[in-house]
Amino acid sequence: MRSGARGDLRRHPADRVGGSRAAGQGQIVSGRLLDAATGDPVAEAMVALLDGEGVVRDRRLSRDSGRFALSAAGPAPYTIVVERIGLRRHEQLVEETGGEL
Repeated sequence: MRSGARGDLRRHPADRVGGSRAAGQGQIVSGRLLDAATGDPVAEAMVALLDGEGVVRDRRLSRDSGRFALSAAGPAPYTIVVERIGLRRHEQLVEETGGEL
């Protein structure tokens, strides 16, 4: 991402926010963040996973590639919240459990 770039966050068209889980276990919610204006990966963005009551269940910084992976202890719905200086806050509802979205 270029220094001082401003824009919106978006998902890469080839990527999906997905979840997977083994029987009786939690799931992983993963995806990739890209700057909507430039298409560059968004590194070091804070990505949080909130449960249906708004409680943060996991949070991580996105990698240099823009990828992230969060642990969800139970079934959806969850909300993914992404924040980074210089970019608008982005929220996305995750309603599916297991498999790809």
